[in-house]
Amino acid sequence: MHPLLKLAVSVGLVIALLFTANVADVVKTIGNSDYRYFTLSTAVSFAGVFLATRRWQTLLGRFETGLGFWALFRLIGLSNFYNFFVPGGIAGDLMRGVSCGTHRLSGIQGVASVAVDRIIGLGSFVLLGIAGCVVSADALAAIPVGTWLWVGLAGLTFGACIGAGRIRGGALRVLSRLSPVAGDKMNLLVDSICAYRRSGSLAGRALAISLLTAMINIGSFYLLGRAAGSDVGLIHFVLYIPVITVVSYLPVTYSGLGIRELCFMALFPQVGMTAGQALAVPILYFGMLLILSLAGGLVYWIPRLTGAHGDVPSAGPSGCPTASATRSTGASDDAKRTHDFGSPS
Repeated sequence: MHPLLKLAVSVGLVIALLFTANVADVVKTIGNSDYRYFTLSTAVSFAGVFLATRRWQTLLGRFETGLGFWALFRLIGLSNFYNFFVPGGIAGDLMRGVSCGTHRLSGIQGVASVAVDRIIGLGSFVLLGIAGCVVSADALAAIPVGTWLWVGLAGLTFGACIGAGRIRGGALRVLSRLSPVAGDKMNLLVDSICAYRRSGSLAGRALAISLLTAMINIGSFYLLGRAAGSDVGLIHFVLYIPVITVVSYLPVTYSGLGIRELCFMALFPQVGMTAGQALAVPILYFGMLLILSLAGGLVYWIPRLTGAHGDVPSAGPSGCPTASATRSTGASDDAKRTHDFGSPS
């Protein structure tokens, strides 16, 4: 979907929901929010960025990258900045994957680590939501919409797991016919992603960190609910934030804006939130994402402007890696890639 169309869908959904919930009520709720809870939620989310960095560093443990925690933290900050401000939601992920490339890590390996990082991140939300459903089945059954959302998500996840191999093989064959070079690179990328299956302990550690990160995200939403004056219990956030998070990754809106608000309006008024509160919470969350994204950009750029950029790969004016930061070492680099991934299938 074209980025401008995504933006139009997001704006249209938000405007429609604002009139459904009463614009004045939503504005009043946001204006009367307890900003102590908002500040605490922002601080908690910022701590989640540290954990996300640790998760990515754990996944990069397969390679000798030479990049320390703070270098990766700054790349994640810049990635969040790009993902928020560039329509599409993947520009930042591609940027940090390629930017961590050094003579010991190819761009394909970096992008593969980011892809696995994303997969584990989403998987942790699904696992937490399933655990919440098991613990609080009665609370879930009380809301038919929530039950059907979880049934649909579980079915989609199961179907994706079953069909992933066939889809992958067919898509790669088609791509290889259209462009052999692009097909070879995609084969290398997929092989690098699949190689994580042979690093079970490493993926397990990353998943443990990711579960904690997901719980922090759920807690952040709960604090925003408190900021909006809601007294909805934490268990309902445990049940519904995972499915809302996964659904908001659908590539049909700008950074999940619109879908997130629609899901809140469908679920939370049924457990005690007013319509104004149900719409105010995701709007507050979007504002918090704006703050975190701007902070991420500053974390990356201020040290570069002052010349204290440490071991972060060099970046050009747009934040993308320069040629000197990403060029390979010729035949030896090609040999290394073949050793890591095998020849393209």
